[in-house]
Amino acid sequence: MGVSRSIKETSCFILQPDVSHIGGIMELKNIAAIAEVNYAGITPHCPLGPIALAFPLQVDVAIPNFLIQEHATLGEGYLIEPFKIKNGYMDLP
Repeated sequence: MGVSRSIKETSCFILQPDVSHIGGIMELKNIAAIAEVNYAGITPHCPLGPIALAFPLQVDVAIPNFLIQEHATLGEGYLIEPFKIKNGYMDLP
């Protein structure tokens, strides 16, 4: 199934794909690449928890049009070493 209209035609400037629902890390990278050539940013959506958060974090550092990472939890009570935010940034695990 192809996209019938470009991002420019639909006035979309920020895309918020969810890696857990779109088909994985490679599909997120493909969406980011399409967004990049259309001057759109990526803000990955992640409502499923700390395990699911680890996947888009890896993509975030690999794409030039990353804006901000959405997350529901940092993993307190789930992970031995929960994610930490320092000065507004999260270290890559």
